[in-house]
Amino acid sequence: GLLVSMLLRESAAQQFADLTQFNRDFFFLVLLPPIIFEAGFNMNPRPFLTNIGAICTYAFLGTTVSAAVVAGLVWALSHFGLVPQL
Repeated sequence: GLLVSMLLRESAAQQFADLTQFNRDFFFLVLLPPIIFEAGFNMNPRPFLTNIGAICTYAFLGTTVSAAVVAGLVWALSHFGLVPQL
């Protein structure tokens, strides 16, 4: 594998760079959804359902805290004139 990679790299440098460049849209739209689906599909439901209360608590509290922190930062930045007033 290393030898083939070195030969490809030396023979067509720009073409090799185009092939090996990370494409964010391809990853998020094509590769990630099947990975998440497979993980959820093959998950054992018993541990998930026994911990559903803790999962929902962390989800709601985390979302609330995150929203409060972002709102506070936006307010503070606009109050001190670092961003335009909202």
